[in-house]
Amino acid sequence: GRGVSTDIIEASVKAYLNAINRAVSELGEGIIKGS
Repeated sequence: GRGVSTDIIEASVKAYLNAINRAVSELGEGIIKGS
């Protein structure tokens, strides 16, 4: 059971980081285009 919960946490962290990276890249492009 411990391995399963670890996999869930790892998947959640990866999804969270992917969302952040996507938002940051979009903001970065907006700033570059705006300047």
